[in-house]
Amino acid sequence: MLEDYYTIKQPEIVSYESIKQPKKQSQVATLLLFITSLLLIQLLLLIFQSVATQQYSADLAQPRFRLIANSNSQADQLYKKQILENIKPIIEKEMANSSGSVNLSTIESEIKRTLAPKIDSGEINVQTTNALFPPKRDDYKMYAQDVYKAVVVTIGAGKGDNWWCGLFPKVCYKDKEVKEEKKEKEEEKPKFFIVEWFKKIF
Repeated sequence: MLEDYYTIKQPEIVSYESIKQPKKQSQVATLLLFITSLLLIQLLLLIFQSVATQQYSADLAQPRFRLIANSNSQADQLYKKQILENIKPIIEKEMANSSGSVNLSTIESEIKRTLAPKIDSGEINVQTTNALFPPKRDDYKMYAQDVYKAVVVTIGAGKGDNWWCGLFPKVCYKDKEVKEEKKEKEEEKPKFFIVEWFKKIF
């Protein structure tokens, strides 16, 4: 009878390993989730990079236009705007008649015809050449700083801020806008998704 009592009342011994096991399983599951997320992010980045590279190569082939002022004096900048108003219709007409690409030779010829008196006097120089264009973000798209084939119109010494334009797609900016955007980007503090996600878990 006494043996039966001890058999019934003897407490069940629970090992330390059996208590610790659920916690270990939870940590393993979290680690696997983290690794899976990293692999997925890496895959998405590779896909994005591939698409971006193709788009970047296409953008490099697109023509550009650049108008450089004589200086940054108020008079020279105003004169640059006047010249721009004379040139804009030529560019817009060529773009309207094109289905995805423009003929820089046609634009150059038309600009030379329109500005002939000023070109003959040496006041303005027009040429199709490779020109350095600054980086620019347009909505969610980034146009890298690079050398592009462009029609370049230089007024006088060509030491002033310039107006530049990508014709396909049409992305046009002044130097001032580019400088302001660079300043805004420097002030931005980027947040890293993986770090923020990891903090939330632990």
